Amino acid sequence: MAAMADEVRSVSLDELKGGIQAKAGHRLVLVVDGAQGVRPDAALGEARWGESDLEHGDKASMEVDVEHGEGRRVRFILERKDGNEWSSVATVEGTVSKGKASASAALEHPGDPDAEPFADAAEREMRFRCELV
Repeated sequence: MAAMADEVRSVSLDELKGGIQAKAGHRLVLVVDGAQGVRPDAALGEARWGESDLEHGDKASMEVDVEHGEGRRVRFILERKDGNEWSSVATVEGTVSKGKASASAALEHPGDPDAEPFADAAEREMRFRCELV
């Protein structure tokens, strides 16, 4: 016996509250008052570094969990602390796939690379933040 095709039926909210009769053996899709499904908003979750010990010139990999964002773009803004201020040093983007987005950026510290090799580089604080594009 062949399976029956899905039945799509438009109904009002009042009809739905009163009860709907349906045939067994197939799916029934009810469209209530012409409403269409609503896709939940994408939300950023936990963000993390790919590795913690990085040096000048290394690629810093960053990753963030994203709910309901498959295919969306995420912007990663890499920042360095200079004194009491944070300044942006790189901006990269990644695409959400399987609930995660990731990207990498080169770490470059200010100063003269020929001088004492970035004596304060190890003391520099780095962070990143994310935003949905």
